[in-house]
Amino acid sequence: MQCDIRELVLQQSSTVAAHETDSRPGPADLVANYVIEETLASPEPQLIFVFDDVLTTGAHFRAVKQVLLSRFPSAELIGFFVARRVPQTVDVEAFLPTDGS
Repeated sequence: MQCDIRELVLQQSSTVAAHETDSRPGPADLVANYVIEETLASPEPQLIFVFDDVLTTGAHFRAVKQVLLSRFPSAELIGFFVARRVPQTVDVEAFLPTDGS
């Protein structure tokens, strides 16, 4: 099996690490900072794995998922996280899909 590894999503500008600030952006705030690297968009992916180091609130994952599925609506998207941190104030159910996806 061959893996097709591409850096499809880029940040337009650097941001402060979420764990270093009291003001965490939500997915809608983050979407505006992400763009698809169009030079790598072809062939259109059918299965996309998103790799991230730590899942805390799920905001970055939801934002990246929205950007990718807006550009590649027929793709299946799976998140892969090295670690998970659950702050006491976060409802973990809030970032789980409710539409079966």
